Amino acid sequence: MRTMLAQVRALIEEAADTDRVFHAWPSDWAKTPCVSYREEENRAYARADGVEALTELVYAVDVWAVGAQQARDLLARIDGALCGAGFARTQATMLFEERTRFYHVSSRYRILTDGAGVYQ
Repeated sequence: MRTMLAQVRALIEEAADTDRVFHAWPSDWAKTPCVSYREEENRAYARADGVEALTELVYAVDVWAVGAQQARDLLARIDGALCGAGFARTQATMLFEERTRFYHVSSRYRILTDGAGVYQ
């Protein structure tokens, strides 16, 4: 099974310029902004000669911040890094979390890979 979790984390960390990047969920909600990411889909997209030739991967990236503009700016940097690496943004939604009073941008990115290269 192919995955690009390590590459996604590296791209996010570099673009976000913060050490507050977490797999799945933030471990500490006391400080924002913070980013979480996870692999949401991992499926065989195409097969050849009985083996998986292309894998479709979908990653969720969530940004939490105190202000809406800060959340949008952080996602814009992450979006540039992921799209520049061949990912396609398939969704992005700005939410306001009433309980925490944080702005939350929920986004999804898709990519096809053969393990050596990426395709769209």
